[in-house]
Amino acid sequence: MRGEAYSRSQLAEITRQVNKLFVMPVMLVLRYGRLMTLAVINRRPSRRDEALDVLEKVTLIKDISVQSPHRAHVEILHDLAIEPLYKAQKFGSFLELHLAWQKTLDSSELNKRFFKELADWYFWATGLVRFPADALKDSEGKDSPSVIRMITRLIFVWFLKEKGLVPEALFRLGDVERLIDLGWRVVITRRCCRICFLRR
Repeated sequence: MRGEAYSRSQLAEITRQVNKLFVMPVMLVLRYGRLMTLAVINRRPSRRDEALDVLEKVTLIKDISVQSPHRAHVEILHDLAIEPLYKAQKFGSFLELHLAWQKTLDSSELNKRFFKELADWYFWATGLVRFPADALKDSEGKDSPSVIRMITRLIFVWFLKEKGLVPEALFRLGDVERLIDLGWRVVITRRCCRICFLRR
């Protein structure tokens, strides 16, 4: 595809138009610039004419970096691969494979997995992380509130990074160590929420 950026609605429309050309559902891999999108469409038999399908919701895994994909994108693509998907859902036809892809990409399934991973990380962190004595504690004197605060702040910073408001360098250990060695400190400015590097 030509162009560097496509909106969700543009990608969904391309997926619909391609799927109109085929009798069976088509999963699309659309590449544009250094990004790609995986598109799957829900199809169901028409109630009026059994020979026709009704095209429904399009599910997109949008803007996957071709050169350095996010861990979450890699995990989703792994889950869509034939071998792990067959182990999980035992499909026997292309239609069942397509339904397995739809189930894997269903937002509620992705949300469940996200919250399970978040809970696992929380329980792991509460067992290992120790905060100063004056940090916020729960009624049993544990660091749980501080761990929750730390996790929500990390999620917020990750969101800022995804929006391009935080430099990628802050998420690469080597770059952070180099900045610290050079005597730089990180400051979030009140005016623009961008991270600036200021010399000490």
